[in-house]
Amino acid sequence: MKYSERDTNKMSWDELDKLVDILISKTSKKNINVIAPMLRTGGIVGGIFSIKTGVVPMLPVQFKYSYNPTSINQIISVPDIIQNVPEPMNILLCEGNTSSGSIAMKASKAIRAKYPKAKIYLATLTKVYGCPEKLDGIEDVF
Repeated sequence: MKYSERDTNKMSWDELDKLVDILISKTSKKNINVIAPMLRTGGIVGGIFSIKTGVVPMLPVQFKYSYNPTSINQIISVPDIIQNVPEPMNILLCEGNTSSGSIAMKASKAIRAKYPKAKIYLATLTKVYGCPEKLDGIEDVF
């Protein structure tokens, strides 16, 4: 099946802002200590989330989905957090769009390898139809 620009949902900045506010309200009881933007579109969501909530520590992660052969490769390693944060950390992994959740699960696994006591949550701005509601290694999906 071929897709064109007509198949996309062009989101305004106002719509994006309202959706981030919804994510903030849904995650407010989780005591998020660290934001982990999945670089590319998760950087926008994570940055706005950080500004609006005052959560400063960032833990950027980046993966690349490749075709022929299909693979998911980590582009940057999970950095050290140089600020004091409570243990166990409550980390909010931020993504702009979630499809199968495979990259979010890989990111969660990489973060947990470095910070084994962390609780990892996923905040995604949009989900592709049919995206799973639960993902391995992730406490909750918002």
